[in-house]
Amino acid sequence: MIKSNLRYIIQLAILIAVLLPINYFVLVELMHIEFSRLYYFSYLYYIILVFIIQIMMSRALKDRPQNYIISFMASMGVKMFLSLGILVVIMYPGLNSSKYFAINYLLLYLIFSAFSIFQMLQAQREVSGKK
Repeated sequence: MIKSNLRYIIQLAILIAVLLPINYFVLVELMHIEFSRLYYFSYLYYIILVFIIQIMMSRALKDRPQNYIISFMASMGVKMFLSLGILVVIMYPGLNSSKYFAINYLLLYLIFSAFSIFQMLQAQREVSGKK
């Protein structure tokens, strides 16, 4: 399990190392939008969230594999509503480039969700392959 978590952290770091410069280049150089603290906050939020979900799902898979699907769907639902709630709170006061921030935030949601789902499916295959 420790090797699995270490591999997960390395893959997450690689994803961020690829995604952050591309995102910065597109927003700052191509679209001339300031890469403010909110953009960094969105990265930090998704990193923490997918890491917490990874820990919860690895425990659910280890403890009771029968309840893994329920835990998986619950974690995705909580992630979706929490992310949408944070977006609404951030967007309520309004930003100069709020449309671009919302698009960027939702793209990050999709990318980190896909990464998280891929990692969960991979962990499930590893556990079912051991039995």
